[in-house]
Amino acid sequence: MHNNFFLIYIFLIVFVPKLKAQTKYDEENDVDIHWSYDDQEHWPLVFCRNGTQQSPIPLSQNTSLLTDLKPLVIENFDEEYLLDVSQNGHTVVVEIPEDCYSEIPKLSGGKLTENYTLSSFHYHWPSEHTIEGIQYSLESHFVFFATKYVNYTEALKHPFGLTVIGVLYQETNYTESDNFEVIAEAVKETSGQLYTKVRTSTPINLNDFLPSNQDIFFSYEGSLTTPNCSEYVNWIVFKDTSIIKNTYYMDLKHIKDENGTLLEFTNRDLQEINGRTINLQKS
Repeated sequence: MHNNFFLIYIFLIVFVPKLKAQTKYDEENDVDIHWSYDDQEHWPLVFCRNGTQQSPIPLSQNTSLLTDLKPLVIENFDEEYLLDVSQNGHTVVVEIPEDCYSEIPKLSGGKLTENYTLSSFHYHWPSEHTIEGIQYSLESHFVFFATKYVNYTEALKHPFGLTVIGVLYQETNYTESDNFEVIAEAVKETSGQLYTKVRTSTPINLNDFLPSNQDIFFSYEGSLTTPNCSEYVNWIVFKDTSIIKNTYYMDLKHIKDENGTLLEFTNRDLQEINGRTINLQKS
């Protein structure tokens, strides 16, 4: 009997804390946060492993259907915002603060049948999508939720409740905009602090993150590119790239996971197209 009590005691002090540690959740995605880009084959949840409309995918004019869609309408990206920057052990996340008095960015047009509101944006290095077989240094994802839902979490529960704009970046030695410098400086302040939000020192014009030509874009039906890999997400990826100064790029991606390991890459492997139609908006 005493031996049994001893074994139970050992279990409680050794294994229960470990189990609790493994049940940390990313509330926004309702998923266990213990996943790694180094082990993508074992990502949690069924969509990640068995989904048929997964993202990212290779994009090419040769495999796309040329279409004449409505122009994209991106509203309020010309406003200047102080932004909250944080890291979650997987990437850098940028949000417009809840106490912001400016109009929140909106999205409509293209193939979209709803109006969408910006939730946040984040980065992947190197790029997740490829264009004409080229993988670029960085990709940003601007995540929008359908305005008829109260927030991202509610929209995630519904087909096409989310739309993501993807922007790919090339490194350069010079840029006129200091938008990435402001983000990178905030990232430095989050070093070793998961989920700690740091307010940018100066306002940022979100248009500076977009390519100058926003008229040509790929669009397709895909998924989130991180667990829970939910499908039925509208994707819009600009064909033209934007730029980031190489020094800002190095600062931006200098973050560590929850184990203190530098995140050398934060991109998901390319997924199968599986017969999906990829549209390319004509110029």
